[in-house]
Amino acid sequence: MIDEIIENKLIDIYFQPIVSVRTKSIFAFEALCRCSYNEQIIPPDLLFKLAKQNDLLLQLDIMARKKAIEKFSQYYKKNKDLILFLNFESSLLNDLESFEKINSFLEDIIDLKIPFKNFVLEIKEDEISNIEVLNEFCKRYKDLGFMIALDDFGTGSSTFHRINIIKPDIIKIDRSLFCDYDNQINKEIVKAIAKMSHNLGIRVLAEGVETEQSICSSLKASINLYQGFYFSKAQKDIKD
Repeated sequence: MIDEIIENKLIDIYFQPIVSVRTKSIFAFEALCRCSYNEQIIPPDLLFKLAKQNDLLLQLDIMARKKAIEKFSQYYKKNKDLILFLNFESSLLNDLESFEKINSFLEDIIDLKIPFKNFVLEIKEDEISNIEVLNEFCKRYKDLGFMIALDDFGTGSSTFHRINIIKPDIIKIDRSLFCDYDNQINKEIVKAIAKMSHNLGIRVLAEGVETEQSICSSLKASINLYQGFYFSKAQKDIKD
């Protein structure tokens, strides 16, 4: 199944808005994979899990990003201020050979004449054990003009000391910290991440927000950027 999905490019790209409450406008969109196979929906987590099990993770990762850039270009032509968040299967960055192959997405952006500054590259630092490659990834793309975002920060084995290596432009606080925001520990973690980020000049994004309560509480921590079902689900098209 997974080999047929990849061979025939049976995935579509949806866009989820990222909202700025300060400007009361859409700050950017994140490109997300959606897949339908034999009239059944394949969840993204399962899709990438199957690819990994069949040693096709790199092919799926490259193909998904290529489709996202190509679809985004249609909307960029109408609005040159649009910003797109692009995901990377971060575990691939542990392998230098895979890392070099991932660079192919640069050619797609150059061919479509979109400035690098219109993209935010999302990585999950806790999935990258090779510090040398992590440092090379961040330095290479930041020097080109891309923004870097740390995804799912605040859970798992996220480590604060890597912020000095990555020097991210944006930190996305993991959705799990907002699902149970009545939990005092979660509140303190969010406040600590937000305060540290602001002191370092890093934007903070609350990911996966679904309730007005979690947003109001996050505003008290001076969080400005939000992404989640409360504002909008992922949509097939970017509307004017």
